[in-house]
Amino acid sequence: MAYAEKRVFPYGNAIPADGEDFMVRQAQKMYHDLSPGTGEFIDFMTGHGLMDLKNKPGKASAGYMSALPVRRQYGVS
Repeated sequence: MAYAEKRVFPYGNAIPADGEDFMVRQAQKMYHDLSPGTGEFIDFMTGHGLMDLKNKPGKASAGYMSALPVRRQYGVS
């Protein structure tokens, strides 16, 4: 899967415009702009500590996930 592969560019990787909190807020805004359902879902995930979005030593760079039971309380079915 190409989207899960690490990318290293010959002239260096892009430097984020601001800190991690800014990047998380921008991601939340993006999900809200997609649809009310995805906005509600990202709010539920971040509000319940189910997203590990910030970098830390030893953390793998690829994304991992676990299956969650189907719950209608966050608006995604």
